[in-house]
Amino acid sequence: MVGPNGAGKTTKIECIEGLRRSAAGSLKLLGLDPLAQREAVAQRIGIQLQECTLPPRLRAGEALALFGSFYERHAGADDLLHLLGLADKRSAAFSFGAMYGNKPTPLFGGYGSMDISMPGYTDLILGVVGLLTVAINTSSYRESGVLRRFRATPLKPEIYIAADVTGTLVMMLSGMAPLLLAGWLLYHVRFEGQPLSVFLGVLLGGMAMFSVGYLIASLAPSARAAQVIGMAIFYPMMFLSGAGMPLEILLASIRRIADFLPLTYVVRLLRGLWFGETWGQHLLETVVLVGILGVCTALAARFLRWE
Repeated sequence: MVGPNGAGKTTKIECIEGLRRSAAGSLKLLGLDPLAQREAVAQRIGIQLQECTLPPRLRAGEALALFGSFYERHAGADDLLHLLGLADKRSAAFSFGAMYGNKPTPLFGGYGSMDISMPGYTDLILGVVGLLTVAINTSSYRESGVLRRFRATPLKPEIYIAADVTGTLVMMLSGMAPLLLAGWLLYHVRFEGQPLSVFLGVLLGGMAMFSVGYLIASLAPSARAAQVIGMAIFYPMMFLSGAGMPLEILLASIRRIADFLPLTYVVRLLRGLWFGETWGQHLLETVVLVGILGVCTALAARFLRWE
């Protein structure tokens, strides 16, 4: 079915599938009414939705067995896995690129999906910790009076902030270690960079995201508001910056939007350093992240409220 955007292609298909009620007219599919005889129709067709997701932590074999059980006639999960050449993925979880293995492909310049995705997953941790953990925890401490109690002691504000940043960095690095170990053991992920250079890139990207989190906490009136703001900023970046899925598979228009997202510059910097590129090849990303760190830190210090 061919037609311009907005012509109603998806709507018509969904009406045929019995997922949507048509405004007028009548439909028959295999001699059946898709709405009035929905169950009978569903037993005879398969549907690949344009947008959908699967339950978290569901494995490939479990997914086939689960959805196969909904039908009176279905193939065995193991038979399908062998037929599709996915027998070795039977226990693989649907987790971003992990389902696709790590076979080198020209799309990724000769690297595998997990080779490209691993730096992005690291960026996801930076984004979650900075935009959500830092923002929510700091706001919660202020809301519950923890910061006020610290303020009533000789403790200097800069000492508290330094301790909080250090603790957050340790938590962030602790979360990365199992991820990197799993990538190396299970997918033999390629690493061609200098460990110290990548570590410094992680620190710069992490500090930039932390500064945004502290700014959110400074401006948000409550922990709940900080959570909403953090999620509203993080989730679009998760899918559009190249952290959740490689930039190569995104549309050109989406990649143009990514240029305006802070996490995109963390993704580009760490991915470049991961594969052996130098800091000199990523001056733009470095300047942008240093700018974010400086501006957000100054604004957070200006508007930070202890109670």
